[in-house]
Amino acid sequence: MENGASGYILKNALAEEVIVGIETVMEGETFLCDEIDILMKKKPKQMIWLTTREKELLRLIVDGYTNQEIADKLFLSIETIKTYRKNLILKLGAKNSMLLVKMAIEEKWI
Repeated sequence: MENGASGYILKNALAEEVIVGIETVMEGETFLCDEIDILMKKKPKQMIWLTTREKELLRLIVDGYTNQEIADKLFLSIETIKTYRKNLILKLGAKNSMLLVKMAIEEKWI
């Protein structure tokens, strides 16, 4: 970026991300693929402390359970699960549940 690049996409990026990247740069904006964006924003190995409930929720998300299935398993309302999931995504700095799962596995949080 310091040398004038307007964007960066990894070679294993999905076609959709490549198209969005090209369109973004054509509009005069900068674009970083999701993985690079996370790395650029990530502070050096900060300790992330997860509560027992957050670890439990993260395990169920990684295992592929839906919000309703998680709510049933934990005897909570689906709205509570949605809130927990949203807060977990914010806490860990993920953009969506897919990145949350990837981060959880890579960082060995579960």
